[in-house]
Amino acid sequence: MAWSNDPATVQNPTTNLVAVFGWGDAVNAGFNMLRGPKAGCYVTSLVGTAPGFMPWATEFYDVNGCHDNVTNNTRITVPSGWGGLWFVGCNMACSSGIFDMFISVNGATNIVSQSSNTSGALETACEASTIYPMAVGDYFQVFTVGGTARSTTTTSRFYAHWLQGI
Repeated sequence: MAWSNDPATVQNPTTNLVAVFGWGDAVNAGFNMLRGPKAGCYVTSLVGTAPGFMPWATEFYDVNGCHDNVTNNTRITVPSGWGGLWFVGCNMACSSGIFDMFISVNGATNIVSQSSNTSGALETACEASTIYPMAVGDYFQVFTVGGTARSTTTTSRFYAHWLQGI
């Protein structure tokens, strides 16, 4: 039996089972919750530390151009053809102080929020996620208030993944 590069047709010659996703692609394996086309982004490394809309400098991955490291780097934007339900979330670390984190849509509507519950010299953190319907061109942002400087390490993360059209 010949092996194919198409994940939908790759079969194990012993079991004749078709692979769930393309073998050997760690990003695809970790990201592809559904078979078929996909869009999404996972960013880390804050480039700003003040409260407000948080800018992100490093893309762990960006499938279909949802994020730009320079222009509007605070946003994960729904690309053309990918309107529908999106899973969005953020981990945010702060060097000290209690703070609030909000995930907003189009810079105006807060769809989920979380408060850190500790204050001290060690990093305090919060995490929030939700599923939300988005249209093409809509965007997610993370907004923070309170606390002190945000962590610029990879302990702060922001991600959004397309789940399905609606």
